[in-house]
Amino acid sequence: NIPGAVDVTDDYTGVSVGRASSYAGQIQDADDGPSFDAALVLVDDVSAVQTILGGLHPLQSVLNGAQFPQTYQISTSRGLIHATKGTHWDALDQVLEYQTNSGTSIRIQHAELIESDADTQPGDSGAPIVSDDGNTLLGMNIYGGAGISFMIPAYTLLAGGNYSGLPASVTLQL
Repeated sequence: NIPGAVDVTDDYTGVSVGRASSYAGQIQDADDGPSFDAALVLVDDVSAVQTILGGLHPLQSVLNGAQFPQTYQISTSRGLIHATKGTHWDALDQVLEYQTNSGTSIRIQHAELIESDADTQPGDSGAPIVSDDGNTLLGMNIYGGAGISFMIPAYTLLAGGNYSGLPASVTLQL
């Protein structure tokens, strides 16, 4: 939980995003059940966020898995990466293995993921995934490489119950 007095800037551009508060989602080992693996940051400067997103202006988000288009864009620091939707993984279907800085690996089981053919790289985690026209937030990139990537769907990202410490009365929206 980041206190409200923290100034946030984009590491690549140096653009100020504003003052922020943050709430972390639960991360746990695959043997302990499904995890969430996301952090929520409240940003108070919309124009700075739009600058960081490279002109993308998502005005809505998908509400369920049936609303996903077949193709979409991942907005990385290197620019937009085209992706084609693959499998929609539900709880207990997909376990991802992550390498820690110390060289050990941990296995995380996510409750719901969308797989694509995009070749994302280390550092692309957290990248927003948007419709081809840039108007709809589809999710957040969390894992990838060698022609495969995974996202947490937007409707899961905006479900307040997935974050620890977030007041129960808070409703999340774009």
